[in-house]
Amino acid sequence: MHVVAGFSHQYLTPARLFALRTTLLPLRTRFHSVFSLDHLAIAVRSLDDSSPFWAALLGRDETGREEVPSEGVRVAFFGEGDGRVELLEPTDPESGVGRYLETRGPGLHHVCLSVPDLDAALDRAEDAGAETIPPRIREGAGGRRVAFLHPSSADGVLVELAERETDEVPRPGEARDG
Repeated sequence: MHVVAGFSHQYLTPARLFALRTTLLPLRTRFHSVFSLDHLAIAVRSLDDSSPFWAALLGRDETGREEVPSEGVRVAFFGEGDGRVELLEPTDPESGVGRYLETRGPGLHHVCLSVPDLDAALDRAEDAGAETIPPRIREGAGGRRVAFLHPSSADGVLVELAERETDEVPRPGEARDG
């Protein structure tokens, strides 16, 4: 009998794998409809200096750059869809990212969760005791509606909530383009 990751092969028959898949798929779908990991944002001093390292590490070139004047940053994107990496370079030393770099240096700045309804997600977060960073809702990269939850109410993590467009995430059974 072979054992892999604590499971013997005799228990992982095709019928049992199918049953496990059909049991877990609705759970994944249910939770994905509430949120998904949109991106990880990393504060850097210079996009031009940091981008080559991240391109080599991730095995791909940047997929775009954008300036977000309301946040005082330039953003370099790696990847598309869920799970992107974004590099944030401050354009103003007094911006949130500028102050972060001054006090903490380069590093993970925030985690962004994609939600179908930003207002409902904020209501749930606030009902759970989360504090939003003013303004409550603002325009983020790509013109998306976003909000930030203060790290003091999210176990030390700055959390961005970004409202996804209705066609951004295919429903189960629908094919993705590409």
